[in-house]
Amino acid sequence: MNISLIVFSISLLIALFFGAWAWRDWNDPAKHSQIQTVVTILGLIIAIVALFPTDQIFPLNEQEEIPTPNTTSAKEAVLATPPMVNGHEWVEIPAGKFIIGANDTDIFADLATLSERPQHELYLDVYWISKYETTNKQYKKFIDDGNLDERWLPINDSGFCNIWRSDGTYTTRINLDNHPVECVSWFGAQAYADWLNKQPEITDQSVCEIVLPSEAEWEKAARGPDNYIYPWGNTFNQSNLNSHIEGGSRGMPIGSFPAGVTESGIYDLAGNVWEWTRSQRKAYPYDNDDGREAYPSTDTEMIVRGGAFGLNGERYARTTHRGSVGPQYRTNIGGFRIACIQKTN
Repeated sequence: MNISLIVFSISLLIALFFGAWAWRDWNDPAKHSQIQTVVTILGLIIAIVALFPTDQIFPLNEQEEIPTPNTTSAKEAVLATPPMVNGHEWVEIPAGKFIIGANDTDIFADLATLSERPQHELYLDVYWISKYETTNKQYKKFIDDGNLDERWLPINDSGFCNIWRSDGTYTTRINLDNHPVECVSWFGAQAYADWLNKQPEITDQSVCEIVLPSEAEWEKAARGPDNYIYPWGNTFNQSNLNSHIEGGSRGMPIGSFPAGVTESGIYDLAGNVWEWTRSQRKAYPYDNDDGREAYPSTDTEMIVRGGAFGLNGERYARTTHRGSVGPQYRTNIGGFRIACIQKTN
């Protein structure tokens, strides 16, 4: 309710009433004193009205402010800016459907195994995946923080797996800081993810959880919006990845094959080292509620993705290929990357 407008309206009515009366009796000398009184009253009314600014009496374009509804979903909002932790950079994978698995009409369908079928559509919420594989330098920081179980990573003086112990300290093989960490069991990869979740960058926010990607998350990131057979497209190109010809007998520094990057900017999803996922080996169609993402026992087979140096890239680096080994398995062609998803609790 506009108080100024009400006062102005009442004052105007009074002024009109007394003004009309004074005009009617202006020529009657006997009423001049009364007319003077009326004029005085009119002056007071004009003074009162003058106290109210016109923008309060007649506000221009004054509207009640209507709150803008927040149309961003909770899952999109909480993952708007995942924190960088221990040097890991993130790439967003938008929410939506994608095609998982292979079918008989795909290019290179003859390379696909039965475990990759049937091809089907799957929906995933928005999540983030690390731009690069986890490196020796990043994993060594985890070990230096007092985390070591030789079931996770064999530590010896040979340096076969790039990190070894000498005089109570841990050393990375010279010039291999930026190579993917190798010889890590699934339990060792999971322990690293658990350690990241205890870092201040993660504990200071309430919703982002570091995990190993599920094989569905891994495949969606590798296939991209066009459902490619290889991270870069549908044609195999040996020079786009570190496999048994280009890379020789060892992993190479992360990001060494820019021609093999995905459309969204993720490196080395083909070749270099196998990558652990948090998914157990179960038949398709994929169902994340059927126990395949539960914590495994030692006799469970876990899915590994992406192929590796020393393996045939045309076959094993396809985005749909599903390898599997026991979670305690450690090899110098095996590593991992991480993902950032909404917490479930």
